[in-house]
Amino acid sequence: MFITAGKDALGSSDNKIECVSCSCPIEMPCWLCIDWECGCDAFICATCQKKKDATYKKDSHKATHSLVRLSHTVAPSKQTVEETIGSLNSRLTEDLADVRSRVEKLEETVGGYEAKVNQRITALEGMVEQRLSKMEELLLRVLTAISVAESSG
Repeated sequence: MFITAGKDALGSSDNKIECVSCSCPIEMPCWLCIDWECGCDAFICATCQKKKDATYKKDSHKATHSLVRLSHTVAPSKQTVEETIGSLNSRLTEDLADVRSRVEKLEETVGGYEAKVNQRITALEGMVEQRLSKMEELLLRVLTAISVAESSG
C-alpha cells in the first residue's frame, strides 16, 4: 500500500510520498521524522532505515532525528453503541469475576500466613516466659546467697 499526500491542486491523488533517502514511493511500514526541522514531511522507507550509512536528499533531515514507525492499522469495527457497551460490560463482568477470584485466593494465602505467624509468636512468647522465669529464679538465688552471706558475716 502506497501512501499518498492527498489531492494536489488539480484534484489528482497520484502524488505519492517518496523516501527522503532513496526517492522510492513510501510503503507501509515506514518511518516519519518528528523533529521540527523536517516539518513532518520526511518519510523514510523501511529499507533505508535499516541502513547505517543512508544519505538524505532533504538537507534538514539528519540521522540523529527522532523517528516514529507508521504501520497498517486495523479498521475499526462497525458495532453499534449498544453492541460496544454490551461487549465492554461483558468484559468488565469477566474481569471483575477474575479479580474477585484472585482476591479470594490472596485472602486464603494471607490467612494461612497469619496462622503461621500467630503460632510463631505464641511459641516465642512461651520461650520468653521460660527464660524470664529462669532469670527470676537465678536472681532470687543470688539475692538469697547475698543475704545469707551478710547475715553470717
